Amino acid sequence: MKGTATDRVRLQLLAGAPLAIPDGITPRVRRGIEVAQALGSPLLPAVEAAVEAEDDDARAVRAVAVSTAQARTVARGLTFAPLALVPFIGRLAGVDTLAFYRSSAGRVTLLVGLVLIAAGSALARLLIAHAARPAPDAELEEVVELVASALAGGTGTAAALRAVAGIVPRQALRLRQLALDLDLGIRRPTAARDPDALTRVRDVLTSAGELGAPAAPTLRRLARDLRAAELARVMAAAERLPAQLSVPTTLLLLPATLLLVAAPLVAAGFSEILG
Repeated sequence: MKGTATDRVRLQLLAGAPLAIPDGITPRVRRGIEVAQALGSPLLPAVEAAVEAEDDDARAVRAVAVSTAQARTVARGLTFAPLALVPFIGRLAGVDTLAFYRSSAGRVTLLVGLVLIAAGSALARLLIAHAARPAPDAELEEVVELVASALAGGTGTAAALRAVAGIVPRQALRLRQLALDLDLGIRRPTAARDPDALTRVRDVLTSAGELGAPAAPTLRRLARDLRAAELARVMAAAERLPAQLSVPTTLLLLPATLLLVAAPLVAAGFSEILG
């Protein structure tokens, strides 16, 4: 289990024992260790930062699961209710539901009901997946944390950025561009009204270089702020989910259940009236 593997790494670091990375360590913790080992940075803070980020991710997943528990139970009940209700109500009312669904009208009714159930289930899953999906720039928080870990060992700023670029390939181009700008002393203006994480990293590193101050503590604080903002975004999305899930439940799943259960009874009633 990943928690056991991480605990073992912590204990090795606290005991000053040679670090042997156990199987089951999470990718995030492994990346933090790789950066710290490559640049001679303290390992324990890198591991703790990675674990803290994973705990925030777990809280977000739990929030989505808890907020949707009731709605998912209702949706599952409406999805499978026709299987139990149609035969039961048919026997109770003395209606041959199987004969109805063998007829052409019954097959059309069954098709419409199944399409509504499939559409409602798919829409519910889509809403839940969308709420739990990370923001497009959520990866930048880890980049900021890795840069802070790299700088904590006394490595030069440009070298730290290039080391992280090798660990996070999707941000490698921007990190190497930032490293080159710092090497050449180029300061680009912050044009965006709401700058992203790497733009803020640029500003922190530039200001730290001008003032001769360590940048790692400020970057770690920035990473924590980014994690808190992402967690708040997911929590807000989770709070909206019950209302959003009422749409597929009331407009698709409930009508499908009523249609599949009531259609044989209505057909039988019309047959008696017309017969």
